[in-house]
Amino acid sequence: MPGMSVEDIQAFVNDNPDNDVYTFTAYSFLDAHAYNVWEHGQWCHPEIINIMNQVLPLMGLPEFIITQPMTLNEMSYGQCFLGNSKFWTGYLEFLNKFVIACDKLPAEHKELLESQADIQNPQNYVPYILERLLATYLMLEKNNLNIMPCSDVYEKNLNSGLLARIQQKYDAVEDNDTEALKQWVATRQLNPGNTDWASDWLK
Repeated sequence: MPGMSVEDIQAFVNDNPDNDVYTFTAYSFLDAHAYNVWEHGQWCHPEIINIMNQVLPLMGLPEFIITQPMTLNEMSYGQCFLGNSKFWTGYLEFLNKFVIACDKLPAEHKELLESQADIQNPQNYVPYILERLLATYLMLEKNNLNIMPCSDVYEKNLNSGLLARIQQKYDAVEDNDTEALKQWVATRQLNPGNTDWASDWLK
């Protein structure tokens, strides 16, 4: 975890007791430009949405679930989190649905799942999907779980400009403020041709 020691994490949990899960995003700067973890995933791993569009129905979930906006409670990268038994029981059941769904994939999509997901390393798509399934599970269970994201990670690692952009995006999503989100979309860094679900959400 950049900028946080084991003692920092222990202190954060002790200062915020009685939550079901604590999240610590390892790449907080991504929140300044990414609308949700799946949109970002598509930028880096070009077949991830294609794969998930096949997997989600097999998990009993609608495809649109991964196109929804995410706030600080859901956005997390790097799989840095602590949870109690309530969290783990539900999350492992959710992940088991993913495993079963993968076994049911057509051969073409099984091959994609096992293909190289990132030109910078040889890993397949599974770890990058698992990373984003955490955020999806937190979004689905936000009314059933007490979720405590660590905002200290942002404050320790980001400058005031990036913090302001992230706050603007979260305010827009939480308040359903399309004007604020338009301003955020207009100024974010997005390479041509990449998925732009934030603009789609505004329509």
